Amino acid sequence: LKGKTVAASAPGTAPWFTLAWMLKKNGLSAKDVKIVNLEPQAAANAMIAGTDGIDAAMTYEPYLGAVRAKPEAGKIIATTLDYPMIMDTVGCTPKFLADNPKAAKALADSYFEALDMIAKDPQKSFEIMGADVKQPADKFEASRKYLR
Repeated sequence: LKGKTVAASAPGTAPWFTLAWMLKKNGLSAKDVKIVNLEPQAAANAMIAGTDGIDAAMTYEPYLGAVRAKPEAGKIIATTLDYPMIMDTVGCTPKFLADNPKAAKALADSYFEALDMIAKDPQKSFEIMGADVKQPADKFEASRKYLR
């Protein structure tokens, strides 16, 4: 990818950090590529559409499924099956935490409640998560096999 243009979310986001980490694992850095800021769904769509000037994209499931379904649009060169890491983050400023301790606790509690729901009621969780990315539960569930 050295010298190529990669579509990825803005610096500070999980996709940007994942791209930087994968580049580092292969002897490169973010300075070795030109990063064009596109969110994961838009990045996948750019690859599928063959958008001029986009050589690669950093995206994730379920959007990778659309790329996988159109192999002539490009090759998936790495996923978390190859590089086992998922980095989802939630950040709050110290001021927000100090001013909103109940909201901060509710945010943390909700994260663990969601993990519990995924374990105990996967079908309901697939419906909820699928709705967020405009996919039916069965399609969202199908992308699960590409995650670690």
